[in-house]
Amino acid sequence: MDRFLEAEYNQFIIVGGIVLVFIILYIGYKHYMKQQYIENVPNKLNGSIPRSIAHSPMNQQKSILIFIPSITFQGERKGYKYGKGDKGLGYYLDKK
Repeated sequence: MDRFLEAEYNQFIIVGGIVLVFIILYIGYKHYMKQQYIENVPNKLNGSIPRSIAHSPMNQQKSILIFIPSITFQGERKGYKYGKGDKGLGYYLDKK
């Protein structure tokens, strides 16, 4: 009878150990994600933006737009000419 109880408790110990490992991994993951979020928050004291955001491809694409789609002419845009080209109707970067 004692051996049966030992075997049953051993299973609980193993399952409890596995659950404990997953809890520790989850806490570590949450801590890592919190650190990543803190790293990417802009510093309001000196107005700087995080390096990972400043050098992201999305920000680089926004700085130089070769084509801005527009169905109708919405006024002159500095450095662009309105017309129909390879990408359709819209504002194209003036290559002068």
